[in-house]
Amino acid sequence: ATSTDLRLHCVNVVLYGLFRRGRIVDFAEWGVSMLVECLINGRRDKRVALAALRILNEAVSVREYLEALIVLKPPLAELTKTFSFDFLK
Repeated sequence: ATSTDLRLHCVNVVLYGLFRRGRIVDFAEWGVSMLVECLINGRRDKRVALAALRILNEAVSVREYLEALIVLKPPLAELTKTFSFDFLK
């Protein structure tokens, strides 16, 4: 497996194995920053970035996760050129 495949698997584990089953311990601290990092590296690993966006698109419905995303100040203007998800608009 390539490193892209491994990163994609890790992101999907967060989505399907953890996030959808309920709240994850300290997800606002480690999970949101991990997903933002996946977005920033999206030009290199677009599949990973899209998977991360799917999770963030769901996660921002939880106030704690939305606030964590805002604090990180990801380069949303740059990301909207590459991706289009509801919360980026």
